[in-house]
Amino acid sequence: MAVFVVLLSLLAVSTAKYGGLFNRRTKLSEICTPDDIPAPEDPCRPGGLYDSFFRRCTGYRSGDFCYQCHKGPLCKEKVPLNDCELDAALHVPHVYDEYWSQFGGAPCIRIPNPYRLSYMFGSTAPNLVSRGLILPELDTAIRKLHALVQNAETDGYTIVPSFGATQGIVAAVYALSTLIIEEEQVEMADVYAQTPFYNHLPYLATNLMKTATWNSSADLTASTTIEIVTWANNPDGQLLPPIQQNPRRRFFDLSYYWPTFTVIPKKIDEEIMVVSGSKNSGLAGSRSGWLLVKDPEIADRVIYFIGNQTLAVSIDTQLRQLVQTNQILDSHKPDRRFPSIPPFYEFMAALNRKRVKRLTAAFKLTTHYTYVNAEMGTIGAVAWMKCNDPGCDCYELLMEVNLIGESGTLFGATKDFVRLTLGNPDVEFNLMLRKLLVRFKKTDEFWKEKERSLQRDNVVALGK
Repeated sequence: MAVFVVLLSLLAVSTAKYGGLFNRRTKLSEICTPDDIPAPEDPCRPGGLYDSFFRRCTGYRSGDFCYQCHKGPLCKEKVPLNDCELDAALHVPHVYDEYWSQFGGAPCIRIPNPYRLSYMFGSTAPNLVSRGLILPELDTAIRKLHALVQNAETDGYTIVPSFGATQGIVAAVYALSTLIIEEEQVEMADVYAQTPFYNHLPYLATNLMKTATWNSSADLTASTTIEIVTWANNPDGQLLPPIQQNPRRRFFDLSYYWPTFTVIPKKIDEEIMVVSGSKNSGLAGSRSGWLLVKDPEIADRVIYFIGNQTLAVSIDTQLRQLVQTNQILDSHKPDRRFPSIPPFYEFMAALNRKRVKRLTAAFKLTTHYTYVNAEMGTIGAVAWMKCNDPGCDCYELLMEVNLIGESGTLFGATKDFVRLTLGNPDVEFNLMLRKLLVRFKKTDEFWKEKERSLQRDNVVALGK
């Protein structure tokens, strides 16, 4: 009888923690799990993750049941290295699972139905240009987060929630471009970013509105040009100073300006700052972010754009961002609930530095390729790689070993550059390193053989 009771207790713990790993009649309310019960071993690791919602192994790309180059019911079968096509172009921050899994999974929240009856918090506001679009508790938590990290000023700023930094960037371009159209009496504004730039910026600046257009050769001294400054820069990790000197003609994208990705030398206090909550927490699927806007008039324009595009940022998104932010804040308190687990930013920065260190060691084995981020001393969420040989196409060279990156031409650079993600799961990061080493070896052998061939030709020529 005692053994039976113990078994029942273990079953209850496992069911509560994994929400269905041992119980096929999982309820949605069981997906949110208490963070004081040790999680059972995931049967799908390391080649995948157990999905308690669908009760099966899963990867992170649509339709994948395992991580890349793994297969089988429990993701235990490995595809041979030469046969495995590894996509390192898609930046999915699964490396953050190493932090959140210590609590049995990412923080989540059971949202009572009455919360969803209105479009937004403060929906009684007379119009969209209001300050009722954000949950007050989230506003407070965001200000505490920036005070902890010291990466952005919040005093005197309006916080406007957005669906990730993507919507925030478009809203910022809209706000400044409509201001330029009114003040300068032009039809539209030019948008520019220093190279290499985030590859989606030309589309975001041009195809989503009729008030601005991307112009890679724009005059940065003109009052009709908006400069987007990304700190730390995606893809090379630099902290580039702005060229546009008018603070009302530029905005900062702080998606990667967190201690996990870079050092924080100063607090930014620009007119507009776009922030990615998803990049900060690593929970990209939450699609949450916010803008910090100093001028109330510009804030009204940002709110107007977001209000017309999506009415508001969903209540679910805001509540999830609140829970995530509060858990990160709590991890940095001296009396945190789990003292054995390092604070969030310390844990993730150390993990990212470890990956950068391993990648740097690999690049030291060749003179034909350069890991640009390491040369600049940045941590980064991606690797900006350069092929040093004349006329080389770095993307095509990696494709020869079935490693997919993103060509530098997409970022305004040349084809001798390529971007690779550093956010992939451990098993994929290890595979990426192995494929890079294969590429390095092939390139070294190619140039050595070319040198030997040249020497033979010289000998023949001298003999004649």
